[in-house]
Amino acid sequence: FADIYRYVLQASDKKMVSIHEELAFAEQYFKLIQHKYGAAYQLKIESLGSGYIVPLTMQLLIENVIQHNLGSIQNPVHIKIVVSDTICISNNFIPKGYYKPTSGRALQNINEQYKLLTQKPIEIRKSDKEFAVIIPLILT
Repeated sequence: FADIYRYVLQASDKKMVSIHEELAFAEQYFKLIQHKYGAAYQLKIESLGSGYIVPLTMQLLIENVIQHNLGSIQNPVHIKIVVSDTICISNNFIPKGYYKPTSGRALQNINEQYKLLTQKPIEIRKSDKEFAVIIPLILT
């Protein structure tokens, strides 16, 4: 927990962090999720590229998955992060039994930050079975 808190404090002052730093943080954050939910949520990371990302983007997107999906041990939510020339965070869609209206503010904030830094918007793909957010990798 201390490592997570330390990263949040350090990263909040930066415009960008390396994708490798952010992935390491995402893995640490996900350990907390697993401590709470067990195997109901699973994470797989494939990193084939390098570059930069807005700090805490991964944490917000993982949190978004948990908020909008209901995983169970029998039917887990699989979160996949693939880094190549973009960053794709996807998950199988298992909606909760009740609908809680949300503002979509987290995705809007991420989109605005990336427009400012890369001139490229994020892409959101949604189907009955899968949800994905594609983020441009920031190259310097």
